[in-house]
Amino acid sequence: MKNKQHTKPLNRTFSFFCNWQGIAGIFVLLMLFSCKKEQVVDTDDPSKNYVWPTTKWTYEKPENLKINPFYLDSLHTKINNGDYGNVHSLLIVKNGYLIFENYYNGSAATDTHELQSAAKSIASVLAGIAMDKKYFSENDYVINLIDTQYHHDNDARRNKITIKNVLDMRLGMEWKEWGYPVSEKDNILMANASDWIQYLLNKPMATTPNTSFLYNTGASCFISALIDWNSPMNTKDFSNQYLFAPIGIHTQNWWIQDTKGIVHTGGGLKLTAADMARFGLLVFNEGKWDGKQIFSQTYFSKLNHPTSLNVLSVPVNAESQTLHYAYHFWNIPMKVNNETYNIIAAMGTGGQAIFIIQALNLVVVTTAWNLTEPFQTSSPLEWLKNFIIPAAQ
Repeated sequence: MKNKQHTKPLNRTFSFFCNWQGIAGIFVLLMLFSCKKEQVVDTDDPSKNYVWPTTKWTYEKPENLKINPFYLDSLHTKINNGDYGNVHSLLIVKNGYLIFENYYNGSAATDTHELQSAAKSIASVLAGIAMDKKYFSENDYVINLIDTQYHHDNDARRNKITIKNVLDMRLGMEWKEWGYPVSEKDNILMANASDWIQYLLNKPMATTPNTSFLYNTGASCFISALIDWNSPMNTKDFSNQYLFAPIGIHTQNWWIQDTKGIVHTGGGLKLTAADMARFGLLVFNEGKWDGKQIFSQTYFSKLNHPTSLNVLSVPVNAESQTLHYAYHFWNIPMKVNNETYNIIAAMGTGGQAIFIIQALNLVVVTTAWNLTEPFQTSSPLEWLKNFIIPAAQ
């Protein structure tokens, strides 16, 4: 695996200014200062501005960005009262401004949080960056790209699994994750195995790839393996160099890996809530960060146009909310006050979520540890429908 003049003070005399070298030097300095990129801020109406948290977040009052604070105050009160279980944080970003940031139940801004399956969406962007760099393509067969130290059966269907199938979770292999006892859950059994990729390759094939959607945490670990084997560096270094550092994230912790050094891109990542918001802002801006394209708009268009429709229905306000899936992101068409908004989401067990609502210029981040509470009382989707979206309408 590859790892990869001192200048004299200005002489303030007439003769200096008449010297052509001095004039040229001043001209260069003026050009440099005039070309320096600055964020122009209209202090009279911040709602007209867009700022980048290149080094730090800029805070603004919600009402100054045309957000009704009544709804946010009401939600804050309900969280403090315990109405939504063991919530740890809620952050809201509009136009690049941080307009709401609160921590609960002993949590703090400096805490890193296990993203659970919200890490899958970050793995997706890493795959997108790797494909932008031509290390592999979505139509490549996974088997052709994995290390030869792994063995597998001769089922022809396994040989036809593409990277696109991995990203859409349409691999065709047998897998038990939702609705099974812990003793049967493949995501738990895989995590306890010494070699995650071999565990995946040992699973029998059930259908032809791309036939149907089946949620599979193991699929996300393929992404780590593919980057390790086909890029100049391992996934940890790759993510730091090409994703995290360019957008100002320095809290990342890939906290779990197997015996071969494959990091758990299906859930084994810790970030602060504010850095989760940075990632959300990157996706909101379709892969662009302060003038630099981190991942391509072509890749964004794929994660924003689901091919797996109606894969899950969850209760929101005692009604059924449909969820679609594309490239390791959830796509949620949510109707609020007769308007339907497409929400791009990274979501993980217990209440970890990054919501991107482009129509309202919003990024919303939540962290929590609601592992036993019923979905109806702990789902941050209800916060969107009842409080956050109405505040922005």
